[in-house]
Amino acid sequence: GNGLSADLRIRASLKLPNAKRRFHLVISDDEETLNPEHKVSVQDYESYKTSAAIRWIPNVVSRVRYSFDIGAHSSDVFTRFRVQRSWRLSDSALFYFKQSVRYGVKSELKSVSEFESERLLNDKTVLRIGAALQYWQNEPEPVGLRWSQSNTILHRIGRNRSIAYGFTVDGVQQPNWTVTNDRVFFLYRQSIWRSWLFYELEPQLVRDWTTDKDIKSLFVFRLEAN
Repeated sequence: GNGLSADLRIRASLKLPNAKRRFHLVISDDEETLNPEHKVSVQDYESYKTSAAIRWIPNVVSRVRYSFDIGAHSSDVFTRFRVQRSWRLSDSALFYFKQSVRYGVKSELKSVSEFESERLLNDKTVLRIGAALQYWQNEPEPVGLRWSQSNTILHRIGRNRSIAYGFTVDGVQQPNWTVTNDRVFFLYRQSIWRSWLFYELEPQLVRDWTTDKDIKSLFVFRLEAN
């Protein structure tokens, strides 16, 4: 209904020489947002902005992974702190916690907290359940916290092929805790020609709770060189 659109995402990391492997030059378009791969489906006040940053990874012996960034893109200068921790709950279950805090001269404070659990159902199938909270101090239309909850089944169907399917629910805190949209999706992923080249086919149904629960159908094609 809205025609075709396209996005290009670039991510790169280069270890800097003579820096004891603790410093990286990072080129990316990562932003502290919920469901970045699904931004094409819903209204968003941001577009992808490629940034460059120097990333410091402390050389500490710990189960917690830290990183510190100082960087800039076309309209902002920022610092960012990230922390990640994983727990093995059993031989077939893992739990992850990720926290990202970013402060920009113009965007001000942005924060995303992520919680994710994975359970191996069999040797080819994984159940993934996740939740996330986002706070943006300088959001154009403040809604307090944004939240997201997702449930996904991932299944390997061959050496270079896999499928995933599930649903996500997004919402906001203000003026009260409400759902803004929910989504059902199916994703097929396969490598082609080279081991580092992939394509994905993803049909989606998205229901917008802010406009009389209208349902939109989308089809996303991704080409990824990794």
